[in-house]
This record gives sequence, C-alpha cells and structure tokens, in this order.
Amino acid sequence: MRFLGIALLTLLAACQAPVAGEEREVPLRLYRWDGQAFREAPAEGKPLKLRVHLYRQGREASALLRAEGGEPAQGVMALQLLSGGEVLAEAFREGGAGFLQARAQGEAPLCALYLVSLSPDWEEVERLSFRSYEASGRVCEGGR
Repeated sequence: MRFLGIALLTLLAACQAPVAGEEREVPLRLYRWDGQAFREAPAEGKPLKLRVHLYRQGREASALLRAEGGEPAQGVMALQLLSGGEVLAEAFREGGAGFLQARAQGEAPLCALYLVSLSPDWEEVERLSFRSYEASGRVCEGGR
C-alpha cells in the first residue's frame, strides 16, 4: 500500500504544479589560495542549471532537486525535506550533476533544504586553485 502511495505521488508530481520552487543558474567560480584563505573569483565556463521544487498532495510531500548542464563536474548533492526544523526525509548523491528526490508525510508548511558542490577539477581539489559550482538554499511552502 505504501508503494502505491509513493508511485501515485511521483506520478502526480510529474503533472502537478509545485507548491514552491526555485530555478536559477549557478556560475562556475574559481577558488584560489592566497596563503591565508581561499579567494573566490568568476571562472570561464557554462553555468549549471539548478531547479528545486516542492510538491504536495494532502500529507504526502516530495522535494525534487535537479542540476544539469554546465561543465562536466563531480562532487556532492544533498536534499532534506523539513517540517518545523525536523528532518522528515533526506537524499544524498556523489558523482556528477543529476536528480535527487526526498519524499515524506508531513504537515504544512514544509521546506526543502539543498546543497550542490560540483567541481570540474574534483580530482585536483587539494591544489592551490580549483573551479567549482557552489549553491545552497531553502524552498518553503508559503514562501517562508
């Protein structure tokens, strides 16, 4: 029965409008060690397209994170579904840009907390300079 609910939620999310969302481009940045700290500067390269959406059907909720485009990069992506500061569900991915989904039951208002850290220079991150896409944020029902 639970599988049926999850399958229905996934299908509904595909054709239902999100209750909250964010879409943006994340620029590629250069991080260079200056002897005391990493300094950040713009870097040449295509931006990463990032979409975060929150869906709800009754008590069933789903948070979706999709990162695509940009330069080929490796790293981590994380997504949490929160209600009143309590983590209801979470998803984590190592590798390249892609798709994450967290599903749970919860009362409104819910929030999705996300983190994306992807670098074309993943194998060389311990160098004194590297390029990276860095983004984090929060998407909540009711725009909180």
